[in-house]
Amino acid sequence: TPNHMHHKFALLDNQTLLTGSYNWTRSAARYNHANLIVTDQKKLVQDFSREFDRLWQELVPLGR
Repeated sequence: TPNHMHHKFALLDNQTLLTGSYNWTRSAARYNHANLIVTDQKKLVQDFSREFDRLWQELVPLGR
């Protein structure tokens, strides 16, 4: 795709959401100033889960 995905989030067991500006690299962990939010707030987990599913469906045809 010519577009770049800039989402930074992870869903753990459909119960926990990690999101923020944090780049998940060793360099970022050592040198960057960033944020990471961890929550089990159901509405947020559901919203991000829907977004993940939407992105997955959008990108699946590219891998075929």
